[in-house]
Amino acid sequence: MNFNVKTLLFILAPVVLLPLLFVLAYVWQAGLDLHSPANARRWVNVCARSREDLYCKAAARVLRGTSGPIVFLHPNKGDHEITADLIRWKGHPPTREEAEAVARANLFAAPQLREGWAASLDGQRRQVKLSLPESRHLGQVGQLRFGLPAKSAVEAAREGTVYLVTDPAHQRDFFLPAE
Repeated sequence: MNFNVKTLLFILAPVVLLPLLFVLAYVWQAGLDLHSPANARRWVNVCARSREDLYCKAAARVLRGTSGPIVFLHPNKGDHEITADLIRWKGHPPTREEAEAVARANLFAAPQLREGWAASLDGQRRQVKLSLPESRHLGQVGQLRFGLPAKSAVEAAREGTVYLVTDPAHQRDFFLPAE
């Protein structure tokens, strides 16, 4: 048998491209994005595309009823782990209202966190510290520590900022709603 390069490519192209197409379709449907949006609202919407991420889906619903810039505290872990944390908190999958209450506790009406006090959308006031003594790359709001975004990201944050909680206290890396 005498195969030339064109024939070989014609045979191998579907074998290679078809699985690659399926993988890319799954990644797109799962809500993953190769470019993280600078706008916090768009970031939440990208995050909410995941099938399982109750936290981001709840945040996206809450944001539909709010205007202006927002700060979103997001646990620095995957959607499966965040959903498992929410289930552990309630002992069952949280209802739509319970998940939205958690989202409001972790959303702030501001373009970015500043040193001092900040109130979440559910009205809880928490102290904010930026550049902690043990690490100038960490900040803290209430008992949650988060990574500080790059200076360029902070300067560009006119419409909001996403902070990734990196060092949870009390076994949880999100705030619970006010009782």
